[in-house]
Amino acid sequence: MTLQNQILQIFQQNYTDIVVKKIDKDNFLDIHIPSVNEVRGTHLFFNTVKNKIKFGFYCRDKNFIVTLLTKSDLLEEYSQGVRLKGNPEYATAEDACVAANQLLSIITSTSLNGEKSTTIDKLEFDEDYEGALFSLIKEHRILSIFSFIPDRLRDLGFKVDSKMCFFYVANNTFWADGDQSWDLLIDLHGFNSRQGGDEFKLLFDWDSLVDVKLKVNNDDNSIVIGLFQGDDEFLSIEQKNSQSIKVIHFLFNYIMKDIITEFRDEPAILWSTVEDMGITRKNFNSYQEFYDLFE
Repeated sequence: MTLQNQILQIFQQNYTDIVVKKIDKDNFLDIHIPSVNEVRGTHLFFNTVKNKIKFGFYCRDKNFIVTLLTKSDLLEEYSQGVRLKGNPEYATAEDACVAANQLLSIITSTSLNGEKSTTIDKLEFDEDYEGALFSLIKEHRILSIFSFIPDRLRDLGFKVDSKMCFFYVANNTFWADGDQSWDLLIDLHGFNSRQGGDEFKLLFDWDSLVDVKLKVNNDDNSIVIGLFQGDDEFLSIEQKNSQSIKVIHFLFNYIMKDIITEFRDEPAILWSTVEDMGITRKNFNSYQEFYDLFE
């Protein structure tokens, strides 16, 4: 039995809801545990290189990480999550699992369940399916609409005018070189954010957009998007520990640019005309509906 299978077998005794994301493909065993964190992109990972074991908890939610670090001095942050302080190394699966259970115990005992921000984070798109979303936009010109997101945001008490949502990022986007993390909701009108408050505001509209430029930094898994207007004015949006807002580039170049050109001076968009242009709308009532297309 491989070392990664030994670790998995031990963990399955305590966590019956484990979802194995990756095993015995490389040095990393990745397991998602919904009872620890329901967000699909999160996972506990074990690095088993040279049969020495290190581990950590992958999570892109900066607010979640900050709260954990604030409430426990046994943890430290790394580039994409948290781990035990000092990043200790273990020789056996048993010892590594005992220590990893300590990490998970700290995470689950840190009460975040009642906070609005954590509920919002569950509206994040699973990073494992971002490539599929980009492909639908580019290869098939399908405009995916996640109509449940505005509804859930309203249920949480936020003021949202949008009925359509093409993409949503709960946090970890930094607008115009600001140092405060905001959210991002992309809809038919353009690019919206609560700016840390309770009301979504349109900060940049599709009609004024003439170009999208992006700068990707794979070293720290970050991206900067430039939204350019005709007068060379632009709005920059930076995303750290993720590159999911690449979707802006795909949406503009393969769908929205044609729609903008066709209806720039019109009072409304005629979706029958849009369909004649080869662009199809597809609504999803949950992310799971989308994920099921690619299971």
